[in-house]
Amino acid sequence: YRPDPLREAPKRLYLRLPSESAPAYRKTRAILQMFPGTVPTLLYFADTKVRRGYQCQPEPDMLAELGRLLGESSVVLQ
Repeated sequence: YRPDPLREAPKRLYLRLPSESAPAYRKTRAILQMFPGTVPTLLYFADTKVRRGYQCQPEPDMLAELGRLLGESSVVLQ
């Protein structure tokens, strides 16, 4: 049995992006803005190792879209 992470109160969403100049960054920000909330969200840029904080409300559709955009291994909800 694996509990549904969205049914439990998620603590944090981690997203890994290639760089701030990548088109995926602009798309990721747009997706996050469509799901406002209070869950801390950390964007990590692989090229510069810079981190940026956001907040959102993780929803299944949002996580699926981010997984398609960034790759499943780059979207972690803990």
